[in-house]
Amino acid sequence: MFDFRYHALSLVAVFLALGIGILLGSTIGDNLASQANKDLSSSLRGDLLKARQSARDAGANVSQRDRLIQAAFPRIVGTKLQGQRIAIVSSGKLPGDVESNVRKTVGDAGASVDSVTAITDDLKPQEVGKVIGGRLADIGTSGSEMRQLGRRLGKVIVTGGRSAQDLKTHFSDQFNGDYAGADAVVFYRSAPDKRDDAHLALEEALAEGLRRARVPVVGVEQSGTDPSQVPWYSDRGLSSVDCVDLVGGRVALALSLAGAEGTFGIKSTAQDLLPKPAGA
Repeated sequence: MFDFRYHALSLVAVFLALGIGILLGSTIGDNLASQANKDLSSSLRGDLLKARQSARDAGANVSQRDRLIQAAFPRIVGTKLQGQRIAIVSSGKLPGDVESNVRKTVGDAGASVDSVTAITDDLKPQEVGKVIGGRLADIGTSGSEMRQLGRRLGKVIVTGGRSAQDLKTHFSDQFNGDYAGADAVVFYRSAPDKRDDAHLALEEALAEGLRRARVPVVGVEQSGTDPSQVPWYSDRGLSSVDCVDLVGGRVALALSLAGAEGTFGIKSTAQDLLPKPAGA
């Protein structure tokens, strides 16, 4: 027979063994978890360092490519735009960075900006018609009347003259520059989210009027523009550059202003990054 003292000692031994097991298990588990955390941290740190290095390498490659393209700009473009005058036209507000990139392109190509025209959504077409005068002095806002106004406005921007100077005087926020006559046009279309029917019809006819002036008309946007306006440009027979903020896009713009036709840039709608050399 087991006496009570033996039974008590047995229970103590069992609990002691359990305590030692828990302690050992906790210690070993903590060590394993700590080692796993260290291994995971080391692996993640290594991946991060590799990713950073890859990003630096990619950035360096892009920078070298851009420097190469920029250095080759005069050779690629040559004198195709030397001494020419370029009009910048926007339907909607013209972003400052778009204008600055276009100006840089024009300047690097040896040309100059003749005028900057922004047909903003708050500009009243009837007021524009009154300033241009003639049959447009009492124009309404129907689609056919907006088409008349838009076509006439496109011609005025390209050819200049008295009507252009009058528009510049009356709408100094929208019409700026010499309006001495343009050899080519850069067209920018902002997203038409709040554009009413009259202004939509006006911009359609404006693009048509610019194209009818028989000078190169090139639609532009930046590489991050979403939604892209390239399909709109293409549907209206305009060449386009979808990355005017990039060096390659500026080269493509210069060549397009010189007469190359097509859709150029980095997006899926582009035929190529740059126009093919003449005769290729």
